[in-house]
Amino acid sequence: MKIKMNKVFPYSVVLFFFFSLSLTQNAITSSNVQPSLSSENMCNAYLKLQESLLVYKEIAARGGWTSVSKGTSSKRGDSGERVVELRRRLIGTDDLTNKGTKDENTFDEELHNAIVRFQRRHGLKEDGVVGPETIKALNVPVEKRIHQIEINMEKLKLMPQDMGKRYIAVNIAAFELEVVEDDNSVMSMRVIVGRPYQRSPLFSAKMTHLVFNPSWYVPNSIATKEILPKVKKESDYLVKEGIKVFEKEKGYRKELDASAINWADVTVDSFQYRFVQVPGILNPLGQLKFVFPNKYNVYLHDTPAKVLFERSSRAFSHGCIRIEKPVELATYLLRDDPAWTHEKILAMTDMGKEVKVQIPSPVYVHILYLTAWVDRDNILQFREDVYGRYK
Repeated sequence: MKIKMNKVFPYSVVLFFFFSLSLTQNAITSSNVQPSLSSENMCNAYLKLQESLLVYKEIAARGGWTSVSKGTSSKRGDSGERVVELRRRLIGTDDLTNKGTKDENTFDEELHNAIVRFQRRHGLKEDGVVGPETIKALNVPVEKRIHQIEINMEKLKLMPQDMGKRYIAVNIAAFELEVVEDDNSVMSMRVIVGRPYQRSPLFSAKMTHLVFNPSWYVPNSIATKEILPKVKKESDYLVKEGIKVFEKEKGYRKELDASAINWADVTVDSFQYRFVQVPGILNPLGQLKFVFPNKYNVYLHDTPAKVLFERSSRAFSHGCIRIEKPVELATYLLRDDPAWTHEKILAMTDMGKEVKVQIPSPVYVHILYLTAWVDRDNILQFREDVYGRYK
């Protein structure tokens, strides 16, 4: 099997397999056996990852791949021993075909394209420049990649039995979201997930509604650890940020005059308030919030910090998941109601008024953590274990 590299994407094949496998296992153990899904669909994802495992074990048996020396970045047009090392390393995993180039010391177009393919299937910036992050990925030993594949094969067995006819899958490790319908990927986008010390949890829940121009009900931990110190330093901080203060004793229904509170005397332990940031350009939830009730109080939402989506590693949030294309996702979710046209959705976001809307056909959301899989184009994908779950 050649480790083909091409267009990236993802999880629906993997998820479909485990949904299928669970149905088949249930059918076998049931006294009322019903026809299940085809074995081709049932086994596809798992077997492809297993096939990749065999390839990597063969590579290990041959001594693994060669390493690439560290140093300054290499790019198209460069020459030298590092270029020779890159060629040997990429040939080792079929990222580069061994065509016997005329000058193996030159970083040519062929090598540039091979680097881009390698970067794409490892979730790195696809610029063809061999910098520290690319060298780090190139120098991961084959034994570690084998371990990574094996762990993910085991973790896949824990997938929910019924993913739903259509669903939203978020792979935290890949910083990606995919909308799947009838086993077809109908939408994908980049996401920003929780920091390693504020991890986004793994769970499944049904998305029931969305909120245009949502208020942000600041979690107590953020209010006390991040906002309170700023209020102590800057007396008008809450006013400038559009943050209202509510009293805990009144069930957070009584709004208080923030300027009348002696914030210098308020400590983390004595904090008895709720901060609520009104809708607007300063609100970190942006213009749309997608709600799937859960015990973690995690949701999908827009963000004003669009520039962060350009990063290859996107673990910046407090645990909720920021999405790249909120208007597109809202349009898809509200498509069963003809009143909600794309134009109306845009108008609602521009209005600035907080409005809750039920989703006509609720959809499941599955928050996953996969660091190795074979995508729809038979390309073996790897991602960094950003949360250190598989060490």
